[in-house]
This record gives sequence, structure tokens and C-alpha cells, in this order.
Amino acid sequence: MDPSQENLSPEAALQLEINEWLEREEVKWRQKSRELWLKEGDRNSKFFHLSTLVRRRKNYITEIQLDSGRWIHSRDDIANYFTLKFSNVFHSSLPQIPSDMEGLLESKVSDSENALLSRVPDADEVKKVVWEMNSHKAPGPDGLPGLFFKKYWDTVGMQVIAAVQSFFRDGWLLSQMNHTYITLIPKRQGASNFNQFRPISLCNFYYKIISKILVLRLRPILPKLIDPAQVAFVPDRWIVENVVLAQEVVHTFHNMKRKKGSVGFKLDFKKAYDSLEWDFILAVMRAMGFDQKVVDLIHQCISAIQFTLLLNGTKSSSFTPARGLRQGDPLSPYLFIMCADVLARLINREIAKGSIKGVKLGLGVAAISKLFYADDVLLFCGAKISEVDVLMNCIDKYCLWSGQSISIEKSGIFVSKGEKLEARANWWKSKSLSWMGRATLIKAVAQSSPLYTMSTCKLPKKLCNDMDGVVRKFWWSPKKSGIKCYSPMPWKELCQPLSVGGLRFRSFESFNEAMIAKLAWWVLSGRDSFCVTVLKAKCHVGSNWLNAPPPRSASFVWRGIEGAKVLVARGACKLVGSGDSILVWSDPWIPGLSNFKPLPKASLEEIPCLVVSQLMNYAKSDWNLGILNSLFDKDTIQAIQNIPKWNINQMDKWIWVKSSNGEFSVKSAFKEVIHEDFDPEINVVMNQIWKSNLHQRLKMHLWRIAAGVLPTKESICRFLPNLDISCPFCNACPESVVHIFWECDLARALWMGIIGIRTDYFQLTSASDLVEVVVFPNAEVVDELLNSDIFTLKGTLILDLLWKTRNSKVYDERPVEIRGIMNSFRSLWSDHSSILKVPGFISHISLGAEGWTRPNCGVIKINCDAAVGSLFSSIAAVARDWRGKLVFALSKKVNTVIPLQAEAEAILWVGQLSISHGFSNVIIESDCKACVDAVNALGNCPWLIQSVMVAIVDVLSDLIFWKLCWVRRSANRAPHVFAKWSQLHLSWGPLNFCFGPPSFVSVCNEDLVGSVSYF
Repeated sequence: MDPSQENLSPEAALQLEINEWLEREEVKWRQKSRELWLKEGDRNSKFFHLSTLVRRRKNYITEIQLDSGRWIHSRDDIANYFTLKFSNVFHSSLPQIPSDMEGLLESKVSDSENALLSRVPDADEVKKVVWEMNSHKAPGPDGLPGLFFKKYWDTVGMQVIAAVQSFFRDGWLLSQMNHTYITLIPKRQGASNFNQFRPISLCNFYYKIISKILVLRLRPILPKLIDPAQVAFVPDRWIVENVVLAQEVVHTFHNMKRKKGSVGFKLDFKKAYDSLEWDFILAVMRAMGFDQKVVDLIHQCISAIQFTLLLNGTKSSSFTPARGLRQGDPLSPYLFIMCADVLARLINREIAKGSIKGVKLGLGVAAISKLFYADDVLLFCGAKISEVDVLMNCIDKYCLWSGQSISIEKSGIFVSKGEKLEARANWWKSKSLSWMGRATLIKAVAQSSPLYTMSTCKLPKKLCNDMDGVVRKFWWSPKKSGIKCYSPMPWKELCQPLSVGGLRFRSFESFNEAMIAKLAWWVLSGRDSFCVTVLKAKCHVGSNWLNAPPPRSASFVWRGIEGAKVLVARGACKLVGSGDSILVWSDPWIPGLSNFKPLPKASLEEIPCLVVSQLMNYAKSDWNLGILNSLFDKDTIQAIQNIPKWNINQMDKWIWVKSSNGEFSVKSAFKEVIHEDFDPEINVVMNQIWKSNLHQRLKMHLWRIAAGVLPTKESICRFLPNLDISCPFCNACPESVVHIFWECDLARALWMGIIGIRTDYFQLTSASDLVEVVVFPNAEVVDELLNSDIFTLKGTLILDLLWKTRNSKVYDERPVEIRGIMNSFRSLWSDHSSILKVPGFISHISLGAEGWTRPNCGVIKINCDAAVGSLFSSIAAVARDWRGKLVFALSKKVNTVIPLQAEAEAILWVGQLSISHGFSNVIIESDCKACVDAVNALGNCPWLIQSVMVAIVDVLSDLIFWKLCWVRRSANRAPHVFAKWSQLHLSWGPLNFCFGPPSFVSVCNEDLVGSVSYF
């Protein structure tokens, strides 16, 4: 077809239609594949299609072995088999449950908590829950995934809200809304009987909204209801804690002088969720203090159900259960651990009587008799028949009440993590993934495989290297068998940050160190958990643990924790409160110094033994400069003065200075680990690649070029001595990156024909130079008709097309047609150019007000800001009434050079000024979002301003009405200009508007003219 205008228009229309159908196909197969780790599509329908087929083949049931040993194969026989089995499992045993649960459980749920649980949710709460739920989880009988509700919320939102509110108001759930599919997932390969399949419930999205609301309301109450031995699903508890304790118990077993001193049991409940009696669940809730309305709501959720079996994706017979919880219902795990708490209480009662001893790990801590991991339980007692009998009586009583039973013959094969990882990598070979998809899989799946093991113990270096090798081989040669593979870039460089030139892969050894450091931090900071208490008692942890030598005989877990002390010490610092417990010379307490510890002044003859509180003035409101000058040099004194303002009523505490809120995180610890291994210098070209607006696949292509890892003939000829290295396009020059993408006749034609530049005007010597031209186009390349983003996209598409054309020529022997390449470019440009049309839309709500606005009648609005200097800072407060009239303008000097602290001091000062001026209704505005967010959510407050934030809340609570708002700099100009003027002229105090700085007067007048009047 001739490329005339008459033909080009219909071709473009057809191409748009094809693109739309391709996008629909990609979405369809992505949803069917359930591959949640792959965040961005790339028309990778082949990968999604294969994932779907593999999943379906794995879950397909072709035959079942009956209890008699006979095999059945027909679909109807298999469906009847499962329906009969489920009917038996979900049939109630009619247990005799004591109404008071024998006094085991305390009524701890307050009236206000009950009222919150049963309160009718408003529209915002319902919508928030919908948006928090996964968009692509398998739908229930209604066939509607979460994505449907989010996309069409304007149409269906009011109906959804009304249905949810109706349930909480009337306490009645329509059976259609709670209709549930059961799908069967094999627990192991070759599953052939009922017990080898896990039933997963596919609930309607309507019901899951209700269930999720109840879960979010219930979670905060759980810590005071559930025994500390249960670590699953309880907020502020980590399942790894019990893994650590279990390993410590085993270590104690090995070191016991009398090897038969204690005994442990692992319990596995048969069909744990399916066999839980509804009457038992409700009795437990009543005993815990839930009122009848809440109990009735839960009763409706778990009982108003009809199940339909899905066999190989097709509906089969239906049945109605009489007991059990659904695996797939967000509410089920929380109800289960509440019921399992009865077993913990039964054991606690026998411990209190002295009938069960448990395992003692250290002085001053309770013996360990039980560890719960949701429905998995470890029990310990003395190796005496009497103790075992008591323990079994507790288990029998719990099973009699709850309907559960112990699976006697529960067995499995456990292999090392390295073997599991290699098996996964071999399975991934069959998957068709782009380079970017492969990178995402490695980060999201492969390197998370041994997470629990790395959280509890230090893995051997060889094992870490072996696992790195498996991932490295999958990255470079996913379909090649054998040990060796083409690796043009060292693994260590691939693990570097994106901005440095790597791909941010994680070294298993480094990540293991960061994970273990979390346990070490818990020990150091004295986390309030049974696990930490046991570890500290067993290993005799003292106040100087960071500097103390490791014990001679330590468990494998503790040796890993001891090894992580070096990493923890690089970020552990004490935050000054009262200052009474911090030793001046030996404790880390000055964040501004390299090791957080001060050095004495060179002229100091005798070093006194001091605590930090002795460096403060009499009122403990500030530092005693006389004492500081006598002990430290100027740099140390400045660092001490920059310490965040303290609250003398608060205790000194450990903080992790590598994170903004002072809380330890594995992410920040991992950054600290790799900071030592890698050159922190930014590679500007690599950094710009990942900051660009390009599609992820195109970014990866640019990275491969810039990193020099493209397998051009010139780069691989050292492995293949007899390889013809001539360019496949011109056969005149060696095939190097610069030649094939820039100097070859085909490359020159494309650059000239598409962008209009002559490549022979630019002398490039390396692949990095080539990418630099693309991502940093200069004025010689970009004119007023072609902005830099458009040039970068077009240039990257040219590089992409050249490489694809080269591969087609080399491997498929396809002829090179310039017209076909140009048509492909137009198609790709149509796909990718849409991302440039809206470069970064941000809603006006998130940006705050554009300019200063007047408050409502009778309200005073006070704006505040800070100007930071090298030795001190200035803060300013400007108060205006509802007419826009200036009430006062004040500035003040503060002894900090940290911007966040200065901004926080400004807000605190405004609160104090409001009280001293007798204001009752005040709006406070600041352009420091971190401070405003910290006041409104103290739980996630930056450690630099924690004490100030507490003081701010205390001060503002004395006002009748107050509101703290974040605004843009353009709406906060008056205090900004005033603070800068005060800092420049070293002048602080009140300001007379008539004689004020012209810049300040001008801004106030502009605010007055531009503000909106509300009266």
C-alpha cells in the first residue's frame, strides 16, 4: 500500500483499533493469570496466558481416590464426592459449651469499643475500604472484581454504600450477598483425596466490604484480648518472634543436662477453619465482652451462607453449612485466633496451678509452654506423664467445645531455601518475560522467597552466594541450562542503586544482615514483647550490650543477633528526654556527630563522670553553656545545641536516626549496609533514565545500552573467537553499540528521517555518550518545536527499533525495510506519546490553597514560617482577622539550624501566642507539611520534632477551637518574607505595619486584595 495521505488515515484508524483490542486482551489475561507482582503491562499477553494455563493445569482435578482405595474419574462422581465430604465437615457436632467458658476469658471490650464496632459506617469509610481492597482478586458469584467498583464508583457507589449501611443498621444480610463459591487448591503435587485439597472461599465483593470494615474496627482491640503467645494477625506482633523463641527452646533442649527434662508437641488441627463451631465462636465473643449487637452482626456474617462448589472452574452442587469459617473471608483469621485463645487460657490455668511447668529459658521470665502461629501450635511441658496428661486434657476440652480435632498423621518434606529457589527459577524458565518483567519478578518474588529464614538467623555466606547465583543466572540466561551463563556485568554492580548504575537487586547476604538487625534493635531498644524479654534474660543482656562481648555459648539465632550489633550501632542513638539515664562519654546521644559520642576538650585534664541532665540548666529547659564550653570544642557544642528540644517528663529512649520517625526499618538498615559496599556517587545518565517519563521497558533498554551489556557482536566476540563481527546492516564496520545505533547508514537515516538531526555532526565514543545525547538533549539538538521529553521518547524508540530490526536480521534472516521500520515507529509513537500529554497531574486538593484567604467571621488566622541560617534560625508569626487586618507580626530567634525543627518551633510559638493574646478561635497555617501531618498523626512523627509535637498538642488543646492546616508557599508569603528579613537584619520582635519592611507590607497588601471574603 502506498504511504499516501489517503491511505495513511485509514491505516492510523485501524492501528488505534488494534491497539485498543491488544490492551483489552492484556487486561483480560492479566486478571486471569492472578500475577499480582507484575505491576505494569507490556503487551505481555503470552506471559499472562502461560501463567493462566499453568495455574489451571496445576489446579485441575482429573481423578480422586476414595477411602476404599477405588479411583473415580467422571466429573459428576468427583463433584458428589467433594459435596458429601464438605457436608460432613460443615455439619455441626452440637457441642456442649459452658455459657461462662468456665471463667477463662475476661470481659475486656468497653462500651465505646462495642459502639464503634456496630456503628453504621459513613460514605467516606465505605469508599476508603473499597479503595484499600485488591482490584484483581478472584470474584465471587457476582462475577465483579474490585476494579469494577472502583472504575464505576460514580454509578454504583451510592448503591454499595446503602447496602453496607443497611447491614449495620438492620443487622440482616441477604443470602444472595453472602452466596459463596468454594474452589479447591491442591496442597501438594498429585493431590488425590479430600484432605489434600484446601478449600478457598470466593466471596462477593459486597460482603468483603462489610467484612473488611469489621476487621479494621476489630484489629485495634485484639492486643488486649489475645494471649501474648499468639503472634499471627495481632497488631504490633510479628510471627518471626515465635520462630525465634522456638529455636531458642530447641537450643535449650540440646544444652539440658537431663535430656529428658522437657518435651515439645507440634499440633496441627484437621480442617481448622472448616470445623469451628458457630456457637463456640459466639460464646467466646460474649465472654470477651462483645455486646449482643456485635455478636449478632458476626453471626450473620458467618452463618447466612450458601456454598456452591466450583470444580475445574465450573459450578457444581450447592449446600448450606452449619459450622465453620471461610478461608477467603477477611474476618475468618481474626475470629479463629479469638477462639484459639481459649486453648491458651486453659493451659495458663494449669500453669497457675503448677500442673504444667513449661521450658525455662532465663531468670526473671516466665517459662514457655505454648507458641501459636494462627492455627499451628507448639506446646511444651515437663517430660512427665502427669504433665502430658494435663496438657492433653486441655487439648481435649478445647476440641470438645470448639468442634476441632487434631490431625495425628500430618507430615511433610522440608527442603532448604536454596533448593526451593532453584526449583522456582527452573519453573520460571518456561515463562515469557521482557527484561523489565524479569527484573520485577526477581525483586518481588525471587528475593522474597527465604524471607522468614533470613529474619531469624544468619545464613551461611556460601548459601547466600549460591542463592545470588541462582537469581543472577535467571537474570542473564533464564532459558539456558547448566551452571555457567553469559554475565557481562558483575552481580555486585547489579545490586547497586538505580541512581548509581545498578538495578537495585538485593544481595541475599546484605539483606539477611539487615533482617537480623531488626531483632538486634528490638533487644537494644527493649521492645515490649515476650520474645525480647526471654532473649534478654537468657543471654544476660545488660545496659552496655552494644559494647559487650558475645557470650561463649550462644544459640544460632543469638550469634546472628550479636553479629548485627555493628550495623545497629551505626544508627542507634539515644533521644534526650530527662537526660538522667544517658552517660555523657560512653552512650551515643548526639545525632550530629559521626559516632554520636562526644570527645572531651583537648585541654581537659580530668574527665568527669556525668549524665546528660547535668549539662542542662537548673530548670532543665536549655543547655548550660558554661558547662558545655568547659568540656567540649565548638563543633561538639553546636551539635549538642542542634539536639531536638526535649521534654523533661519523658524518659530517654533509643531512636534509629537512619529513618525519619526514629523507628527501625529493614529498608533503612539495608540502605546502610549497601552504603558501605557501593560508591554513593550519582551516575547522572543512569539517574535520568529512571527519572524519565518513558515506559519501564524502554527505560530498561536504555539502561542495557548505557551499562554496556547489550550482546553486540563486538562485545561477545571474546567468547566466540570465530564470530563474524561485521554489522548485519552494512557489513562494513564492526558491530559496536555506537556504530549500530548512531554511525551505521540505517541509523543515520532513521535519526534524520524521524527527528531531523545528522549524526555525523556528533562524535560519540561510548554507549554512555549515546544515551546521554538521548536523555540530556542540548540546544543544538532540541529546538522550539521539539521539547526534551519528545526528543527523549523519539530517540529511545529509534534505539528500540534498531535493536529489534537487528535481531530479526541476525536470528530470523528477515530483510531490512526502512518503510516497515517507519510504520512501526508511527505505531509505537501513538502508543507511547500519550504519557507526555499529562506529565504529572496533581489534584488541587493535595496542593493546598493557591493564595492567602481570609478566615470566617470571628476567627483569627495565624501564618508561621522559618528562615534557617548557619548558626541559628528565625521564626515569624503573622496574625490577621476575618477582615484581613493585621493583628500582630512577631519574629523570634531560635537556636537550631535544622529546618524541620525551626518550622516546628514556629508552630509551637504560634500556639503559645494564641493563648497569651486570649484568642479562642484560631486557624494556624504552615507550609511545612511534615510538621502539620505530625501534629495530626503523632504515631508517625519525625524523631527530630517528637517532643515539640507533644508540646504543640498540649498547648493547642487549651484553645476552644483550633485548626492546623498545611498551605502552599504562595499562601504563606507574609511570615516567609518577615522571617527572611529578620534573619538578614538580625532583628527580632514585633513589627509595626506602617514602618515595616517594604517587602512585607507589599505582600500583606497583595494578600488583602487577592483574598476571598466570607462576610
